[in-house]
Amino acid sequence: MALDNQPSEKKRKKGLIIGLIAAGAIAVSIGGVFAANSITINGGSSIEFGQGLASTSSCDAALTTTVNQEYNTSTSKFEATTVVVSGIKDFACKDKTLHVSLIGASGTVCSVDGTHTSGANQDSFTISDGGTTGTDDDVTKTVTIASGCDATTITKVAITTS
Repeated sequence: MALDNQPSEKKRKKGLIIGLIAAGAIAVSIGGVFAANSITINGGSSIEFGQGLASTSSCDAALTTTVNQEYNTSTSKFEATTVVVSGIKDFACKDKTLHVSLIGASGTVCSVDGTHTSGANQDSFTISDGGTTGTDDDVTKTVTIASGCDATTITKVAITTS
């Protein structure tokens, strides 16, 4: 009886199936890379989802800022709509005025310069007790930005107090 050093029929089929699956996975991966490289969004212009960084020189260095945006289909641009300043500690900032400014390459942008103390586009707030007497509450203030503010012009949110 001669020993057959050939793999069994089942082992050969199993190896062939594994090889075909691996080759298919590689082909799909490479095809996905080529497809992703050929997609053009926004006509090749830049797309902005988040803007700059927050700079604080205020009574509370741990506060946070968020610039909210909406896409304007008529101008094909993201427009900044609000700046939300949150986590303002009312003990540290009580009776101080918080000034919110949007900074761009050439100075303040979108008329948010920290000088408007009232009205629809108020960007300057006097901080008072957040509600619970004796507790260091977190206060949140929202600045409404006038419509038409191109979000790509904003490079920094500056917060100062006086």
